[in-house]
Amino acid sequence: AFGFEDFVHRPARRVDFHAKSDSMDAARAAQSTAPARGYGLHGNFFPGWTGVYGLEGEHGPDALVNPFVRELMGASGITRMWDWRLYAEAREAAQVRPFFDALNVQHYFDLASDQGVLGRSLRLVRTGDLDVYESPIAWPRAFFSNRISTYATPAELAARFRASGGKPFVAVQSNDHPAIAAIQSVESNARHPVVTPAGDYRLKENSTSFTVRSDGPGVIAVLEAHWPGDFRATINGREADVIRVNHAFKGVAVEAAGEYRVTFRYWPRQLTRNLALAGLGAFHVDRAREDVAARSAARMTARERGFDGFEGRLDLLVRDARARQPRGGIGEERVDIDDVPGGDREGRLGLGPVVAVGHRRWRGFEAVDLRRRRLWGGEGGEQYGGGNEAR
Repeated sequence: AFGFEDFVHRPARRVDFHAKSDSMDAARAAQSTAPARGYGLHGNFFPGWTGVYGLEGEHGPDALVNPFVRELMGASGITRMWDWRLYAEAREAAQVRPFFDALNVQHYFDLASDQGVLGRSLRLVRTGDLDVYESPIAWPRAFFSNRISTYATPAELAARFRASGGKPFVAVQSNDHPAIAAIQSVESNARHPVVTPAGDYRLKENSTSFTVRSDGPGVIAVLEAHWPGDFRATINGREADVIRVNHAFKGVAVEAAGEYRVTFRYWPRQLTRNLALAGLGAFHVDRAREDVAARSAARMTARERGFDGFEGRLDLLVRDARARQPRGGIGEERVDIDDVPGGDREGRLGLGPVVAVGHRRWRGFEAVDLRRRRLWGGEGGEQYGGGNEAR
């Protein structure tokens, strides 16, 4: 005997993508006061899926890639898979960590990890569905630095990241003239390097805000991707120029010591113009819609207005009949219904000041049923009888 199961395939129970993960909860809790990024060894914590956990990574399968970030990744010395993906194994953790520190990568994830190998360069935080490690010297997301240096190429900067020993710094590219001009006063006043991490973060859909203290002139850097002309910055509510720092990130210069509330907001350079054009287009579309609606109301179908399909033809007949009337006369011009498409071939339609086309008002005239009845009504409320009837 054959059962139903011999002819169909029943899918197995699917994985619960929303299952609770103690490891992800631990990472989120650690980042509750200051944002940071994570990296998955051996392909764990896969890029593009990390957003499900509410955690950031340092790369992803994005359709659009920031060229400055791409140049920096290319100089990192880390294995690249599929061109965009950075791949590392546990044995390479000590080599990749200094570069990832400079990218604000605080947590590392691995499945059934080799704690002996990873423990040499990272600190084990939690074991669970994924083992969680931490780099205690990862750079903060935002910080102030009173000393600014320059570099020539991304490879030179990446080498300095690896040699920094976990100490944050700010550097600008030597051929970036706006950034060089912004840091002139900073370089001349920096004697002892001071780095102060930011706090009181507030991350929203298109903005990042934080508070940081400075001990004098310097640059406030935030390790989020820079795109020329597409970000707006304010310092204590006042607009400030955004400069590119550490090749791929953003910064603003400050001229004096103090506490600063800094906000970087994404506002593409052409967005204001595009919004204005969109508003203008919406206005014209609305006007056109109103015009179309008005014309549609004036040109209702004959069936909707009770004209049995010959409104357009009647309009021509009415004008022709009135044109043939004596000046000041009423007239009793007759128009054959046969001349009107869809008309009643048994009757006649009387035309003059009174137009027998139905029981509703039409173009200033008013009449009753057009077939076999005396027609009444007219302009100004006057009534006309006599010969104006449909026979």
